[in-house]
Order: sequence, then structure tokens, then C-alpha cells
Amino acid sequence: MAEESLRLKFNAAAEHLPSLVPSLKPDQLLQFYAFYKQATVGKCNTSRPNWYAIEAKQKWDAWNSLGNMSSEEAMSKYIALLSEHVTDWDTLEKPTTNGWVSVSTMRDSDSDLEESEKDIFDRVKEGDIDKVKSSASTEDINLLDEEGLGLLHWAADRGNRDMVKCLLELGADINLKDSTGQTALHYACACGHKEVVEFLLQYSADVNVACNDGFLPFDIAVDDEIRNIIKK
Repeated sequence: MAEESLRLKFNAAAEHLPSLVPSLKPDQLLQFYAFYKQATVGKCNTSRPNWYAIEAKQKWDAWNSLGNMSSEEAMSKYIALLSEHVTDWDTLEKPTTNGWVSVSTMRDSDSDLEESEKDIFDRVKEGDIDKVKSSASTEDINLLDEEGLGLLHWAADRGNRDMVKCLLELGADINLKDSTGQTALHYACACGHKEVVEFLLQYSADVNVACNDGFLPFDIAVDDEIRNIIKK
């Protein structure tokens, strides 16, 4: 496959992936993440996250394990992996969502839920802004789920800037703490979601909120780029 043709197919595969996310297991998402980073950035070029950033370390380990794999090979493997799950993905209608998806919170899929069984947390994880707007209430906008996360934590975890904006406009507390004392800014920093970090800071997220273990968002930032944004 010629390089330009390969890149075009890879880009199309990356745009299709979000529609598949609900059916993927955490280890499968890590594979996609690693191939994507290797294809778009190259060899892992960041230091390993601190011990307490468990999810960020899993992503780093997956990427680093690819060593010197070429960008072309990584793109080919990404495409092949997607084809294992959806053989005819390249003949289907182009998804309306795009961008990379977070694998920071490793949990089983809720894809077997019926539409009527889904709550606002499911809508946030799926990135369904319209359903979130229609179902949100002042009572649940700052509630924590059974995993101890609020809606804003999930949106930041997923790297969904538009969902973060939606929730803040609906009254979400930008400095709401999860069950471990972390805010949405902690999640965005640990996951490396630059746009979400910048957006939260524009909305005056408090960089001095420490989690229960005493760590600030700066302390668990995945790389220097995120730390530099926090320091500005």
C-alpha cells in the first residue's frame, strides 16, 4: 500500500474508531492507543508517568512496548486491528464523531444496555450532548456515580471538550472532587488531554486543589507540555 494511500486509510480508520468504543475492552483500547501514538508521533518520547498515575502508566507502557516500530507499520496494524472487529468498516457511513478516545478509566463496556436503561452518566461517556442536555437536572449534575466519579470527571477522562463545556453551562462544579479527591483538571492532566486542560483553566479551574493523597493536577500531569500549561 503506497504511503499516501495508507495514511488516508489510517485517518479514516481513526475517525471510525469512536463508534466502536462501547464494544471494546480496556486492553483492546490500549492496543489502538499504542498504534495510534506510534503512527502519529513515532517512538515513545516521554518519561514514564509517576507511580500514582496508574491509568496514564498503562497507556505509556502500551505505547513504549512498540519500540522502534515504523509509522507505516503502526498504521497498518491499527487498520488491521480495526478490521478484526468490523470487517467492513470502510464501507460504512462515516461516523459523526471523531478524535481519539480515552482509555484512562479501565472499565467494562455498557454497550449491552438498552436505550431506556441508560442514565446521564452513560450519555456523557458516549458523548451524546443532545441527550445530556435533555436529561440533565440540577439534582444530578454534580452527583458521583457508583465508581465515585462525577459527570465532569467522565467528560474530562474522555477528553471531550464539547461535553465539558456543555456540563459547565448546565451548572457542573468545575472543582467537584471525586471519591479520591481529584477534580476534572486532575483527570485531564493525567490523561494528557491538552485542549480540555486549557479549557478548564479558561473557566478558572483551581490548580491548587489537592487530591486525598496530596497531589495537585500539576503533580500527575502526563508530560511537560501539560505541566507548562498549568504553570502559565
